[in-house]
Amino acid sequence: MAVTQQRGAGTLDVERIKADFPILERTSHGKRLVYLDSANTSQKPRKVIDTITEYYERHNANLYRAVYELAEEATAMFEAAIETMVWTSAWVSCGPVGSSPREFEALIRADLERWTAIARELKLEPQ
Repeated sequence: MAVTQQRGAGTLDVERIKADFPILERTSHGKRLVYLDSANTSQKPRKVIDTITEYYERHNANLYRAVYELAEEATAMFEAAIETMVWTSAWVSCGPVGSSPREFEALIRADLERWTAIARELKLEPQ
């Protein structure tokens, strides 16, 4: 039996979401794993695991500090990931339905500033 939950105008398919997380296929004491320690460590969906693996296998290099092809690829990938996080965060926060373009733009700007500050703090982007 598929577990679904109502959320806003749509339905949340819990089993489909769980299927995206390989660790949740494990069992513990003969029962399907339930992970409740997300305040400490979040589990990663297959897409994130695959993307990180590909990055380390094919693109790992210094960001913003080098002028060779590999570093330029890594920097471009990092910037694209930041942009994706900003758009996703704004989309989730504001949503496309019933939001004015001005609200959406303000959220994107705020998120971009927040992620840029994090990147600077982690010394991933020049000051």
